[in-house]
Amino acid sequence: MKKQFKVTPKLLGCLIFIGSSPSIFAAEATSTLTVTANVQSACVINNATLAFGEYLPVTTHANADLDGATTVGVTCTNGTTAQLFSATPTVQRTMTNSTGSVLNYQLYTTASRDTILGTTDASDTIPVVGTGVTQPIDLYGIIPQNQQVTTGNYTGTANLTISY
Repeated sequence: MKKQFKVTPKLLGCLIFIGSSPSIFAAEATSTLTVTANVQSACVINNATLAFGEYLPVTTHANADLDGATTVGVTCTNGTTAQLFSATPTVQRTMTNSTGSVLNYQLYTTASRDTILGTTDASDTIPVVGTGVTQPIDLYGIIPQNQQVTTGNYTGTANLTISY
């Protein structure tokens, strides 16, 4: 035989009271949680290529320099102050071909090519203020005129450094 369950007004009132109670605990306490982080300054330099093109030492470039330009991407933590420079000595920036022939070039910080990109964290560097996103930094180059070199493809590297 089945037992029947009868809901009385008292039982109904208790169920409603328990169901509408915001907490089954007698009291509450609150506090704060301190959250910390230390954001460090950091910078990165994207690789780039300065492709001068054809150097013609006995015709076009017998009496005229060959100009080139490139853009290097620099990303620094927002608010970071930095300086971009080259660790490659300014008086010895060279490219070589497969036979060891040397072709001189120079790097500059301005399109007018009047300020050589320096080798230390000094006034001949490029200032950077970090924004957290990649910033384009223009670099300019010259292969000086009248260099009597052998034919071939010349390559070299200029080591860029960012000090922050």
